[in-house]
Amino acid sequence: MKRALIDFVHEHGILVILFVLWALALVTWVVFETFTKTPDIPGTTATLVGSIIGLPATAFGIWQWRVGKHKKEDEGQ
Repeated sequence: MKRALIDFVHEHGILVILFVLWALALVTWVVFETFTKTPDIPGTTATLVGSIIGLPATAFGIWQWRVGKHKKEDEGQ
């Protein structure tokens, strides 16, 4: 099962691109909502924003993994 999911993600690069775009849109929306709608930011909201901001880094890491794996296959390794 795990290998099938990895192969599926590797073969369908558009999913990785959509994940990266979704992550960036989500971070933009959360930061905008947090800092424009509330005069005081409670600790729970700050924790949520901190968690959401880590999402693009994860998405970019998945993108780099996919591109690196694709390059290795092109080189025949």
